[in-house]
Amino acid sequence: MNDKELSLLSERESIKANHCPLCQGLNGCAAQSGAGIEQCWCSKQEFPDKRLLANILGAEELLTLSGTACICEVCLQRLQLLQAQGGTLFKRID
Repeated sequence: MNDKELSLLSERESIKANHCPLCQGLNGCAAQSGAGIEQCWCSKQEFPDKRLLANILGAEELLTLSGTACICEVCLQRLQLLQAQGGTLFKRID
């Protein structure tokens, strides 16, 4: 890979890291903007355990949580609500 290709790849990864893997909206990650993680909105939040997410998310959505990008605050709130209600983000059609 030449320098231009590496630069484009790095730019794409940076863009992906700034977007929620569930809704593709901006995730508001302070760390991605150069601030410390303690300044990020997520540092004061409680996240569902990833094992519990398997009960809430569909298989395809679960695969998007690769750990390379944070989910956004709206999606976190939606997950917390669904977890509290025992619901899922997908409908069964059988």
